[in-house]
Amino acid sequence: EAVHREGRARTEHDEATSASMRAVEVLRSHEPNVLKAAVANITGSADLEGFKAAFLPLVTDGPEALRQAWETCDTNGNGYVSLSEYDNFIKLWLAKTAQRIPGMDADRIWRLYRPVYIRAHHDAADTLLTAKVKGYHSATTDDFIERKEFKPACAHLIIYAGMFDAFSTIDGGGEGVSSADDRKIQMYEWKEHYHIVADRGFKALHDWALSDRMTVEEKFYELDEGNEGTVCLLEWCTFLKRVELRGCTPLGVWLAIGDN
Repeated sequence: EAVHREGRARTEHDEATSASMRAVEVLRSHEPNVLKAAVANITGSADLEGFKAAFLPLVTDGPEALRQAWETCDTNGNGYVSLSEYDNFIKLWLAKTAQRIPGMDADRIWRLYRPVYIRAHHDAADTLLTAKVKGYHSATTDDFIERKEFKPACAHLIIYAGMFDAFSTIDGGGEGVSSADDRKIQMYEWKEHYHIVADRGFKALHDWALSDRMTVEEKFYELDEGNEGTVCLLEWCTFLKRVELRGCTPLGVWLAIGDN
């Protein structure tokens, strides 16, 4: 069984790599506005809309907004943003956004989506070629976000927050992230709620809702790769990303940037 699992993991890695390369190849065929629109079209709870209000302009607007945000993010000015700096930047930028949106609780929203910040950071940080970082014993540039990786890092923030928001809508049956969530989707939760996230902007969610090729149970088992009877956030994000990459969708292009 272990050998079978290892073989499947290797095959999935090869497929994902191949899909990433295809997505990069079609990057030039996508107009920049199409790529921006794909991120803008991710929808969800009111909390997600507040989150998007903070970071979408860094994806869609001109370079000046991105420059100001980068200066806030790269606190020591060394050109490398660690996960800790990234996390702090998200908190500060949400607080800045809340100043112009009445009733927005920036600190609460920052905490809500915090579980996916590491995924967004990791995906963006390996965009450029790997090199040693001066002043660090073993760290490489893949451990940090660099200036040219910052725009994808902002897009990845919205993408993964959107994935988490949809996951949490099914987990616990609430509108978004709530105290009823336990970070695992059970079969009964899936059956009751999976169809209501069809229009969140992700290909897998849309396809699941429309397809009658598979039963509701089969769709769940497609996600439950660990065969544990539950779907965790990691399985959810990994699968949704894989479908975007295979489909060479505009979101897949954004996500492929961090894989090549």
